[in-house]
Amino acid sequence: MISRVLKMRECGGAYFIKDVDNTTLESFYFNILHNYKLILLCGLPSTGKTQFIQNYIARPNQTFTKWNRENIMSMIFNDGKRIEKMNKSIEVLESDILTEVLSQDFHQVLVDGWYLIPYHRKKILSYMSGGSSLCLVFDGDINDIVSRALSEGKLKIPKEEVEMFISNKADSTTWPSFSEGWNEIIYFCSFDSEESKKYMKNTLKKVKR
Repeated sequence: MISRVLKMRECGGAYFIKDVDNTTLESFYFNILHNYKLILLCGLPSTGKTQFIQNYIARPNQTFTKWNRENIMSMIFNDGKRIEKMNKSIEVLESDILTEVLSQDFHQVLVDGWYLIPYHRKKILSYMSGGSSLCLVFDGDINDIVSRALSEGKLKIPKEEVEMFISNKADSTTWPSFSEGWNEIIYFCSFDSEESKKYMKNTLKKVKR
């Protein structure tokens, strides 16, 4: 269950919703998330993106599309090897699909992925022809993330390499900023530890519009 929600303000502050249950999470969907045409879920592995998007509740009488590029890649490259030519083809497919669905009326698009550098996030934004955008950032204390990754076992790497893999990803991440063109940025933390609470508060102090 997603237990913490932090939302950026113009001043770089945040509000803190404690102990989110199904009712308040539904309220979060309807009162905030449904206002955006495009929602990009980004963050390190095992931070709660997949759980969130699987449980997402759409606005009544509104259709929505979920897109995860990594799922497409996994279906094609089951041996762990990726071919540059196919990467380009998938990028074209992503562009065509997202451009089409983002042009539809009464339709919302949720994009799920790591998107750890500005170039990739701006690419997603470029497919929009109108409407408002939200970058939903999933994060938390690195020890919490590593612990969950080890317990889930979804990363296709040896267990002894998980901590280094996630730490390297965190170190190479450039977190989203409003200068990229987002109408709003919301930080989401799905960990309930004191370490993650402290980490998120410190992170939000560094994010400015």
